Amino acid sequence: MDESVKYFATILQGDKLMAELINTLRQEPFILTEGSVVERLKRLTPYPLDEQIIHGGFVYEEEAGKALESIYREYIEIARVHQVPILMFTPSWRATKERIDKSPYKGKHVNGDGYRFLDRIRQSYGEYSERIFIGGLMGCKGDAYKPEEALTIGESREYHQEQANSLARAGVDFLYASTMPALPEIIGIAHALSLTGKPYILSFMLGKEGRLLDGTLIHKAIEEVEENIAFPPLGYFFNCAHWTFVRKALEEIRQENPQYLSRVLGCQANTSCMSPEELDRATRLECESPQSFGEGLAGLHWEFGLKILGGCCGSLPEHIKMLADKIKPLT
Repeated sequence: MDESVKYFATILQGDKLMAELINTLRQEPFILTEGSVVERLKRLTPYPLDEQIIHGGFVYEEEAGKALESIYREYIEIARVHQVPILMFTPSWRATKERIDKSPYKGKHVNGDGYRFLDRIRQSYGEYSERIFIGGLMGCKGDAYKPEEALTIGESREYHQEQANSLARAGVDFLYASTMPALPEIIGIAHALSLTGKPYILSFMLGKEGRLLDGTLIHKAIEEVEENIAFPPLGYFFNCAHWTFVRKALEEIRQENPQYLSRVLGCQANTSCMSPEELDRATRLECESPQSFGEGLAGLHWEFGLKILGGCCGSLPEHIKMLADKIKPLT
């Protein structure tokens, strides 16, 4: 992370939150991040997700907005009680211009309003608000489970630039490209994110064998980004993958290019060891016990140094609380 930190330190220019983010990543041994949001809204509330922008429009709806706010607050409260920082993400995973224009929210500033919605929640936490960092959430263009739908490098840079700029202008603390299944689109979105002047994180989606869904080895994916992007990310995540998949990826990095282990910051793990394809076909919530989830992720923290940890599909507040308990027990 050192080279990226040095770069981003030169563009802080008095931005207190960006400076605090950099210092937090340098100094804190453990940082929490949120668990499942979209899946909980989909399966556990009566409010339908929009076909185009998923939960991006919830910030405009009174009851659905309350449900979204409640989920955010549950995760923040776990971090506050455990006295650790937390990374939260705007409800903008699918809020590209193309999708917004096809949705009922055409003409609205979905990305900016999503940030302001979450920042309002942050500001309600008094002194602890300084330990809450908001990432502008983005995703791949196509189906995250189908790497064959991924964009080329050039297509990706062009497609993702507008949303990256929109989130950066809104004032997010950093940008977060999640659930990325294929290397060309990853490189393209990295180009787009790097041009905003905001710190950013790239998050890879893994299959059971611990590779990107397009088959790319993780150390090779990191190598390609580092060699092709002038201003590389603060680091890398894994998400929408069981912690056992993440362990395989980390073991591969350790064997093939151990210097890249320090570039992997964390993961948001599924609570099921099903493959992405199996999860996509699942008709019910697949969920392991909070105990197993917490122990598995804590193991990645202690063995590989992953410092930012949270949940993805299947994770509930109970899973995130158990994770925090395993790494930083309440005293």
